Amino acid sequence: MATSLAAAVAAAAAKAGKGGEATQALALRERAIARADDLSGVRVENAVLAAFKELGTKPDRARRAARVFNDIAGQYPTALGKAISKKEREDDPSVGDSDSPEAMRLVYGEIQFWTFALTLEKIRVKYGGLQEPGGTFVDIGAGTGKPVFAAMLLHEFDKVVGIEILEGLHEISLELQAIWNEIRGEVPVTPKTRKTKVELLRGDALKLNWADADLAFCNSTCFDQAMMALLAERADAMRPGAFFVTFTRRLPSKRWQVLEYERHSMSWGEATVFIHVRLGDETCE
Repeated sequence: MATSLAAAVAAAAAKAGKGGEATQALALRERAIARADDLSGVRVENAVLAAFKELGTKPDRARRAARVFNDIAGQYPTALGKAISKKEREDDPSVGDSDSPEAMRLVYGEIQFWTFALTLEKIRVKYGGLQEPGGTFVDIGAGTGKPVFAAMLLHEFDKVVGIEILEGLHEISLELQAIWNEIRGEVPVTPKTRKTKVELLRGDALKLNWADADLAFCNSTCFDQAMMALLAERADAMRPGAFFVTFTRRLPSKRWQVLEYERHSMSWGEATVFIHVRLGDETCE
């Protein structure tokens, strides 16, 4: 929460060998960034609401989900995830230089809730997915866990899974889970959503099995070609008819068809959102 942000800022100042004035200046900077994120979020929300209208669908579900999402994650600004990710990458010698492929794949960025809500609504309205309650959602590189809880609130999944390799980000996701466990009986969600199983795992998602995902998501903006090839290899094990959403780069596999791609605002700027569907194996031969 706010204490976590303060701790991250204080750690950054201590690492730089600075005292209380620097810590205060950094804290002010992070609060300014958080305010800018709020303003950006309002602009994105307005644009997405217009897109909902073009789809011919009402945003009631997304509005309700957004309120609960804010109850869970509202005290965890993007700046916190960036600070934790940056410090952990700098402190880990195995990551290498900041511009190495190993470091680049761990660069932190967050979805905008409303952009994510629009993506799931498109899968539902335009492409025939998510028509019935149930299924499994998996976030590859879940960061602080925000997409996991967004997905849980936007569709009645049986299970939502987040996989994150950085310890600090994983710990924040567990804090969000603790908040959800505390409020899940009080907030306005469906009985099924209250029972959704939330799994937050620490590990390398490209070495784990998530073939049971009905919808997978990966912020792949900083992945190179080799990483995308590994991601696609894992994704190929998903069932025909499953969906996969990536940012900036499409899955390099004949087993996946791009249904659409469109640029949207994220925490770091604009990125192209790719919506894929898994083809039947006979179609790929």
